[in-house]
Amino acid sequence: MRVIDGQGRLHHLTREHPDFKYFFGTNGRHGIITEVTLKAIPKPDDHYPIALTFNNQKEAFHFLIQLNKDFSEGKLSKRPVHVEYFSAPYLQEIQKIKASENVSANSSAKDTVLLVFYEHEAQEQFINYLSQKNGGTQAQPDFARQLWEDRFSPMKLRKKGDLLTAEVILPLPEVHNYIKDVSHFARKLGIKLLPVVYLLNSDEALVLPQFITDRRLRFQYYRHFSFVPVLAHRAIKRGGRPYGYGIWFAGLASRSLGKELLHDLKDVKQRFDPKGILNPGKIYEIRGRFFNLAAWLLLNRFSIKLLDRALQLHGHLNYWPKFKKVFLTTKTKPYRQEKGDALHRCIKCSACFICPLAQIWEKSGDPRLMKDALYITPRFKMEFMQRHLYEGKKLTQEDVDRFVLCLRCGVAEREQVCPISDLLLEVDQENGSPCQKKLPTYDEFEERLRKEGYDVDGAIQRYMDILKTHPGVAYAMKEVLGSYRVPKAGDLVVLKPKTDFSIYRVEVDQDRCINCGKCGDEHTTSQRGFWDSRHPRKMVSLDDLLREMGGKIPRNWFQDEGGPIPANLKSQGKSNGKYVYFPALVPGDLGHQHCNGCLYCVIECPVDAIRVSINDYYVNLEGKDFTREDIRRINEEARTGGVPTSGTGSTGLFGGKGFDRYMFDFSVIVRPTRDGIREAIDIGVNLGRKPLFHVFEQRHADSWPRVKSHFHTIDLPTPILLELPVLKERKSSDIAAIFASVAHAQNSLVFMNLLQFMENLERLHPYSENVILRLLPEEIKTVRTWLETRESESFKEAIEKITVVEIAHTDLDLVWKQFDQEVNFIRQIWGRKIVISHLIHCPLGVEPQVVASCVENLTRHGAEIIHLKTQFNRDKGYYESADLLPVCYDHLLELGLHTQVTLIANGIKSPADLGIAMMLGASALVVDRAAVVALNHEFPMLEKQGKSLPEVDYDFGVKRLNNLFQSWHKQIREVLGAFGVRDIRRTVGERGRLIDLRDRERKMRAIVEDKNLLQKARKVNEQKLAQDGD
Repeated sequence: MRVIDGQGRLHHLTREHPDFKYFFGTNGRHGIITEVTLKAIPKPDDHYPIALTFNNQKEAFHFLIQLNKDFSEGKLSKRPVHVEYFSAPYLQEIQKIKASENVSANSSAKDTVLLVFYEHEAQEQFINYLSQKNGGTQAQPDFARQLWEDRFSPMKLRKKGDLLTAEVILPLPEVHNYIKDVSHFARKLGIKLLPVVYLLNSDEALVLPQFITDRRLRFQYYRHFSFVPVLAHRAIKRGGRPYGYGIWFAGLASRSLGKELLHDLKDVKQRFDPKGILNPGKIYEIRGRFFNLAAWLLLNRFSIKLLDRALQLHGHLNYWPKFKKVFLTTKTKPYRQEKGDALHRCIKCSACFICPLAQIWEKSGDPRLMKDALYITPRFKMEFMQRHLYEGKKLTQEDVDRFVLCLRCGVAEREQVCPISDLLLEVDQENGSPCQKKLPTYDEFEERLRKEGYDVDGAIQRYMDILKTHPGVAYAMKEVLGSYRVPKAGDLVVLKPKTDFSIYRVEVDQDRCINCGKCGDEHTTSQRGFWDSRHPRKMVSLDDLLREMGGKIPRNWFQDEGGPIPANLKSQGKSNGKYVYFPALVPGDLGHQHCNGCLYCVIECPVDAIRVSINDYYVNLEGKDFTREDIRRINEEARTGGVPTSGTGSTGLFGGKGFDRYMFDFSVIVRPTRDGIREAIDIGVNLGRKPLFHVFEQRHADSWPRVKSHFHTIDLPTPILLELPVLKERKSSDIAAIFASVAHAQNSLVFMNLLQFMENLERLHPYSENVILRLLPEEIKTVRTWLETRESESFKEAIEKITVVEIAHTDLDLVWKQFDQEVNFIRQIWGRKIVISHLIHCPLGVEPQVVASCVENLTRHGAEIIHLKTQFNRDKGYYESADLLPVCYDHLLELGLHTQVTLIANGIKSPADLGIAMMLGASALVVDRAAVVALNHEFPMLEKQGKSLPEVDYDFGVKRLNNLFQSWHKQIREVLGAFGVRDIRRTVGERGRLIDLRDRERKMRAIVEDKNLLQKARKVNEQKLAQDGD
């Protein structure tokens, strides 16, 4: 160990040093120990206690003496790590205390010995030993475990009153006779001893002959207190010694230590501390007033003997009933706050200085705050209340300013630092505490001070200002509470929500939270960013506050009007009169919408009270073909029209399924532009047949020849086409109108079947030219019949405006066999300028070559647009268009037909999917279910639960889909700009711009799995080795 003596010299002492022993049990009179190296044992996995009950004390100590003898003789190999004796009177009092607390007690009223082992084998060995001995009775395991757990409540007897004891060390054989002797003596004095004994080693035991008194009864207390040195004196007579000497046992030091050891202690004191500055007035030198009378009484060896005789005489007078009634009866009064004696329970141990705010004030470096540090502790708060409530003393404003200094953290109660905290503020027979979480006593007292005219709210505000802005307090918090960012000036930044729902959920353990404000730093985006206006000094998040307040917050709660909430949050709501109204939270969503998952609050929390997890509502959003990340991204795109960014980089492994298995290879840049992001980039596409040449009629006279071949294409400014999906158990009128309106605004097209078109004819009439009408082969004649028989002009006008018709086949074998007949019927209705698309329904698991063959046949027959409609394959986890597109395009490329037809496909969930699909061979892409997700993010979840989609407001839906188009257009242009491409049509079929991660993986595996490749590599290596050898 390392010691500094009274002359400022540093000593490094080991156990072998001759002065080592003089620094133990001497009350720090020889030096201040600054460092100690202890030998520790590994922490045990568990403790294995055994409790033995005995009929009387004599049997218990006879057993312990015999047990030590058997250990010394080797009959038992593994000693218990803890041995403790509980007297029957002690356990009886514990039973009464637990009964008053309505706690079931499994304790016995007999004398009990508790033995604790670290190993289960040692416990079993001891049980076998008991079966061979005529010892005590083994108690129930629950009783043994309860006794062992009660070691954390050593001051439990304080609930009965004040506690006095003399800690003495005795030889084990003398313990029984000592307890018997002093217990008999105590009974004569009207004192009931409650002894507890700890075995220190095989020879000695620490005895605590404790008893209950009441310090408010002065005469009784002094009479009882005089009995304490007598207990130590009688222990010395039996070969024992006090555990420590201090002042009260100073008169026993000469007899207990011996003259030789006392002489050595004086020499050591003179050598290490010649000026006597280290803990003076202890052991053999007591200083006091009144001509040092206390020193003469306590140091005189006859004084304690005389006290012992006087108390004996006192006990012999018990035959006089009146004397016995007055002087020999031990009384205790109940402690009640309303009687003003709460402070009498405080033992002034300073354990409540664990208060973090008191430590912060102490280390702030500000003299004014350091002066107030001591008054922050619960003890002085009780003193303020007692002085004002029960002694009639008025508090100064300075006292009020000190009283409100509280984090409402509950640390003192939670850590159980106060040994008698559960009765400090007992009111009406109910246990209360100034350290409990709700602190009703503190709150009620503050309310009373308000009514009396004290400036409590101003005091709280001044305290909060110091806590948030004082630089010394900030740095003290860093030292006391751990890593902490010093607050900066300015308003708290709370980000706007990126989604309509909560991705994260912030859970705070209110029993652990100390409301220190670290998670609400001035410049962070933390959830718990400010103090609650309803409960000063309590941190709250905006989302929790909105949930509790129903989405409206009073204006005077914001900082610009004197409240604690950052004023910039008003921009996220709408002010109307006395309130600011915020967007309503999604029903069932209990997460925190403003949380961006930075985990700052979790990292900075000094008491580990905050947990951030993925919100359950967010997890349940995903459906069969949309992950929760897909839904989050689409929702953000539809809300803002911007590019969703997180700033956190890649969130997982590269590669995936479907289109996700491809990556853009930006190393392939052809003719880069000077500014690929801001220069004009064309994302328009052409739909229709594009022949390699035109056929002209024969020229007549001087006229120019006319084009004989007729091919019409549709030019669109966007590669995104919409399709109205078939929704179960609901009509699609609202969504049909939204899709058609957005297609018209974006100059795009939307696919609808005949039933959807006719059901919503009135709403779709203005947008007919943007509708691609999908017809089954048998429905073509039906449309022709309607045109001939119906008299509705609006129907005829709507049909005539349609520019694209799609023929839908459910059978791959019939797609091209009736091609000419179906095309002729359509051209008879709409004329030769109509563009015809052919829909191929691709069944699950279809071979790509089969679809490629069907595409070839349609192309050779003159198809203009071929629509590959695939389904979501649950086994594969993606739409099969990612597999079909490259095979179909490559097949057309080999035949030289790829430029004559337009391929379109579905299964698109992001602009990245769109760009990849075009590089795989598609000229345009169809967005169907993703568009519905943009309208309502709960669509996949509702579909999974078998529920129908709620009706979508027209204006809301149009805005969301337009935002989706805007966002996707931005992202597509950014990709093209990074490639240095100004026209999206140049990327169709450019697979060299993609990295197929699945193909890369296959090639990497081939290095070690392909036998032919391994054989070639071996030959090359042998040739290289041969060359190097030459």
